[in-house]
Amino acid sequence: MSSEIPSYDGKLKDTLTWWLDKRQPFIVNDEYEIRLLFIDKVNNSAKIEITNLKTKATSITEVSND
Repeated sequence: MSSEIPSYDGKLKDTLTWWLDKRQPFIVNDEYEIRLLFIDKVNNSAKIEITNLKTKATSITEVSND
């Protein structure tokens, strides 16, 4: 199995579902890094951090699976 991170540059057109892992961030189109920070199993939600790799702007979002 290759240890290369897959590139989705030019391939992501609409939506993509991905299982996030605390050990490794997910990179989208070499522009955004999505990192799982916390999973709240009681409230069925998670906290993720999204970083724009070009501007280094970061936002933290709570996501609920209602």
